[in-house]
Amino acid sequence: MRWVVVSFACAFAALSTAPTSCQAQIFRRVWERRKAEVRSELLGELSSKMDADLEREVAAAQARLRDAAADQIRKQGDALSGEVRQQVGALQQESIQTVNAEAEKIESRMQAKVAEMAQQYEQQLAQLRAEHQEKLQAAAAKLQSDFEARSAEMAKSTEQRVAGVTDQLKADIAAAVEKLARSNPPPAPETPAKPKEEPAPTAPPAPVTESKPGDGNSGDGPSGGDK
Repeated sequence: MRWVVVSFACAFAALSTAPTSCQAQIFRRVWERRKAEVRSELLGELSSKMDADLEREVAAAQARLRDAAADQIRKQGDALSGEVRQQVGALQQESIQTVNAEAEKIESRMQAKVAEMAQQYEQQLAQLRAEHQEKLQAAAAKLQSDFEARSAEMAKSTEQRVAGVTDQLKADIAAAVEKLARSNPPPAPETPAKPKEEPAPTAPPAPVTESKPGDGNSGDGPSGGDK
């Protein structure tokens, strides 16, 4: 700024001391040129200063705006967070109630469906049991009939085989007996041995009796008695 003031002073002195109009014109041209230069320099300095001041003010304003915006955003964020938490809590509660209601409905429908399916299964099971029982009875009757027929056939075949084996066994036994009889003739009959003669038994001696007087018999009582 100091050199600007000096320039104005020099120009003023030159104007005041110029004797002629020619010099005045030259000075005017110099002055106009210098004034333009000074104006340009002043405008440049002023523009630079204004730009610097504007930048500082803009930076300060931006900082204030950032702080205010951050504070406002924080406040709004806190408020929104509170509202969101409240809404989320309400939505959770509503969702829980809705889920419980839907679960009760589904449980009721499931129980009804299960009961219906159980009834259908019981009916089908009873029908299958009846059909199975009929099939079992028919199969049992067929098996019994087949068993009886097979048993009769096997008994008949067994009897035939036993009869054939018995006849063959009898024929084999008879042939074996005949062959054995031919190879071993019967022995001659034995004569019974004569019994040995046993000695005749001796008679016991006669008892001796005493003679009584007047008896004409001798001691041969037994012989006299034989007359």
